[in-house]
Amino acid sequence: MLNRIKQIIDKEKLSSTQFATEIGVQRSALSHVLSGRNKPSLDFMMKIKNRYPEINLDWLLLGKGRMVGGKETREVRATAVVAKDKVQEPKEVQFRIKKDEVDEITEDQKIGIKITEQKQKETKAGSPKKIILLYPDDTYETYDPR
Repeated sequence: MLNRIKQIIDKEKLSSTQFATEIGVQRSALSHVLSGRNKPSLDFMMKIKNRYPEINLDWLLLGKGRMVGGKETREVRATAVVAKDKVQEPKEVQFRIKKDEVDEITEDQKIGIKITEQKQKETKAGSPKKIILLYPDDTYETYDPR
């Protein structure tokens, strides 16, 4: 990949500083790649491809095919143009539901909770057994009414 990047720089007749600026990377990052210190990342290679779309990606990444374009690139671009022509603008669609097709919804169904009648436990009336008073300062008093 290193040699192919150098070939692109030579083809475009740019200095390494100009090339780094063109593809949007720091000069030091390009310098490290060109010196062999670092391998180019996929992001680095995609920046080259985005700036120079005529470069064959297979050639750039794998060394296969020709440097510039090729049959595959022309077919992809032609397909993209055809597909763009076939795109339709979205249409506003209205739905109408006949009233007799809709079930009546009750208040209970709207909230999704079935309300049931709650019964309090009936206790035999009598006198209290014990009264406990709780105070905010965590103290309490107990009264025994007997």
